[in-house]
Amino acid sequence: MNFDLDNLAGILEEMPPSCSVMIGLSGGMDSIVLLHALHQLRTEGRLGFSLRALHVNHGSQPEANNW
Repeated sequence: MNFDLDNLAGILEEMPPSCSVMIGLSGGMDSIVLLHALHQLRTEGRLGFSLRALHVNHGSQPEANNW
């Protein structure tokens, strides 16, 4: 599977402007990839908001307490 960073940037441009975005980070592949992609866009200067992550432990994985 290929992740399209430009597509994500385009989707974000359609959203209302914001000063800050917080990502719920469970430690699963999807939330890790999303956080990494947003960080990359932010580093490239393609996002105009600050980015923060908050760990959310769903308790659905035995390893979750270690994440």
